[in-house]
Amino acid sequence: MNEGEARRIVAGLLTEIARTARDDFPGLALPAAVVMAIIVGEIIAAEIAGRRISEARLARAVEMPRKTLARRVGYLVRVGLVTRERDGLAVVRARLKPATIRRTAALVIEAADALRGKGK
Repeated sequence: MNEGEARRIVAGLLTEIARTARDDFPGLALPAAVVMAIIVGEIIAAEIAGRRISEARLARAVEMPRKTLARRVGYLVRVGLVTRERDGLAVVRARLKPATIRRTAALVIEAADALRGKGK
């Protein structure tokens, strides 16, 4: 596979993941939905690593001013996807959409197969 084809596959994957994020946050424009998905992803990654992440650390991780991040986290709290705990932020697992997780995993697997030359 040439480099151009590989780039096309990766670009398609990123575009589809972004569209999935928009579906998870109806009413938000695509860029805002992608930012929300990144924030939630960072919180989940911290939890998987066995810790909670503070808003200050999260702001550094997503390269966002703390006040801006606080507004974004406030939105996630209002919609019930994130809670503020004493030791940091937590994702409300019951609010995650299994269909979205399955769809995103399928997109990644499909792109990986295509990059290995096993795609459609």
